[in-house]
Amino acid sequence: MTYCSRSVAIVAHQLPLCPPLPLVVGPVEFDDFCALWTRLDDLLAAGVERDFVQRSVALRQQERKRRMTPDEQAAYQIASQQALRCTLARHLLCESLRTFCCRLADSRVLQHFCLCGDLESVRIPGHSQLQRYEFWLPAEEMRAVTIRLTNQAQSADAPTTLGLAKPLSLATVWVDSTCAETNIHYPVDWILLRDAVRTLIEAIIVLRAHDLKYRMPDPPTFLRQMNNLCIKMTHAGKGDKGKQRKKAILREMKDLVQTVQGHAERYGKLVEQLADPQGWAIAARRRMQAILEQVPTIIRQAHERIIGERQVATAEKVLSLYEPDTAVLSRGKSGAQVEYGYSLFVAEQRDGLIVDWDLPITPQSDVGMLQAGVTRWQSDYGKQTIRAAVTDRGFDGKQSRTTFAEAGIANGMCPRSPRQLAARLAEEEFREQQRRRSQTEGRIAIVKQTFLGGRLHTKGHAHHRVEVAWVILAHNLWVLARLPIASKQKLAA
Repeated sequence: MTYCSRSVAIVAHQLPLCPPLPLVVGPVEFDDFCALWTRLDDLLAAGVERDFVQRSVALRQQERKRRMTPDEQAAYQIASQQALRCTLARHLLCESLRTFCCRLADSRVLQHFCLCGDLESVRIPGHSQLQRYEFWLPAEEMRAVTIRLTNQAQSADAPTTLGLAKPLSLATVWVDSTCAETNIHYPVDWILLRDAVRTLIEAIIVLRAHDLKYRMPDPPTFLRQMNNLCIKMTHAGKGDKGKQRKKAILREMKDLVQTVQGHAERYGKLVEQLADPQGWAIAARRRMQAILEQVPTIIRQAHERIIGERQVATAEKVLSLYEPDTAVLSRGKSGAQVEYGYSLFVAEQRDGLIVDWDLPITPQSDVGMLQAGVTRWQSDYGKQTIRAAVTDRGFDGKQSRTTFAEAGIANGMCPRSPRQLAARLAEEEFREQQRRRSQTEGRIAIVKQTFLGGRLHTKGHAHHRVEVAWVILAHNLWVLARLPIASKQKLAA
């Protein structure tokens, strides 16, 4: 659902009076650094920031079911601007929440861009506030902001609105897919038992620290016991004797997990009996409940695979206690035969601007994602905007060719058949399109390894979609900031 932001009028408000930046003479790299943030500030002022703020205010008013007063709206507009700028800056610098806090407190340039500086003092948001900024808008709204920026870049007014030398062309797009890995360790069955014990004991320690106690041994002793069992399992060896030792160690692990499970259930009942439970008690119980629901499954899974030596169906496997939506993707890539995460669909135009993306919760084939992508293209940009699509051979198929024919999109897919490929390589335009497709691989590497940091860092599919939307917006602004700008005469006009 996309909330209507046009009905929200921006309230005039005074931004913080930031002191001028000091004159630094010497390194040209610092001049380029400052020029980048100045250019990004111009791009945000061209409409992205206003659109983001309007959507934020509209969503806030819908949640409160009332209109905000002018003072409330002015304060929320400033907060929305800081949320946009701080989150974009953090993704552009590819830093964690805590590291960016220190970087922001130490850099006058970033303070000026993020509207944190003032004549009297400098107020820097903490890592918790930065995390709240990350989820300021849902994924659908973030997508609408990015699509609006793309439409603005390809319009005839791009030289005057965004300061580009010429409008960008969306006539041809290059499509590819990859795996957005979730932040999990390699899914080993007995390590899942260790994770369950650690999480349950840590929650119990929190409750006991607030004088909510139930008679039990010292909680850290369970952690030491589990760590010792993990060390024994690691050094169990191979062969028949190694299998026997692993089975014996796993039985000890199962007994320990069930013991900790009993203690956690009793502490959960203590929290339920509280007349007015505080936030720490509710959070600890929620953590325990999420693990307790999965304990029987991971015990059965470890028993089947290690003791029973039987395979477990992929659909029934628990890959992570904290990322239940993680899927197994067998893409056959060199060095990564099996990956754990989500399928990420990406489409870029010739200058590197990402015009479409998708992160489905269930694994989908390339053909299926391409079909859904064509529908989004026609909805976001119009039916005649994108006239050709170039893909690798993984997207080729009768269904894809039919989809392109019905949508009036020229087929630039690399055929699976060697005979058809040889025939198409005789076309000069096809050869040029496929040669340009190598840059799409580099574009995906930039998005994944640089802007995304190698893997998704949030938890839950809804938060993952928001994180990817922020990454795409930051990447597109970075691409636009590095493109040639219009002449001074066009900017003056």
